Amino acid sequence: DAGSIELHQAVVAVGNHKEFPVSLKLGRMEMSYGDERLIGAFAWNNIGRTFDGVKLRWQNEWFGADLFATHPVIPQNGVFDVPNDEDYFSGLYATTLKIPKNILDVYFLARNSSAQAAATVPSPQFPQPSERDIYTAGFRLKSKPGELGGWDYTLESAYQFGNFLDKRPGTNTPSERLDQSAYMVAAQGGYTFADLWGKPRLGLEYD
Repeated sequence: DAGSIELHQAVVAVGNHKEFPVSLKLGRMEMSYGDERLIGAFAWNNIGRTFDGVKLRWQNEWFGADLFATHPVIPQNGVFDVPNDEDYFSGLYATTLKIPKNILDVYFLARNSSAQAAATVPSPQFPQPSERDIYTAGFRLKSKPGELGGWDYTLESAYQFGNFLDKRPGTNTPSERLDQSAYMVAAQGGYTFADLWGKPRLGLEYD
């Protein structure tokens, strides 16, 4: 974006799930889960989102689960991007294919930022978080491709709780600790006309 050399991804991966259920990934990495509503690579932006950290994966015939602990990388113009060491993003994301004709994801995510997180770097391209402890628990149920004829659907919901420091720079408003309580629901369904040219899909979505 600014013409400088950057390091987008560089990981060391250890493990082979064909031989052992546990694997380890360490370094700078993209993370994309589900439909990327909450965790994604942000690929439509000029700078894709990456994280510095470690990810442990357990995978067997019943489910696969990622346990990760990371620091988000801060995009900056003209300097080499570094992680925000005062901003912690961690969680558990598990997926099973054992429900007939469905894919089920369940997850628990944590965002914990210290009082120093907002001022870690002098000129970030995106504002950094104020002090906070925010937690998100949710699930996603999605039909397996081709299992319902031409029909498909997805249902995802999550609840978020915790607290954060409401800090408003440039104003005389004093900072105060506020409670976080929020939820989201996303539901979509559609039908693909496989016998028509181009296989058009007609769908509806509610968020």
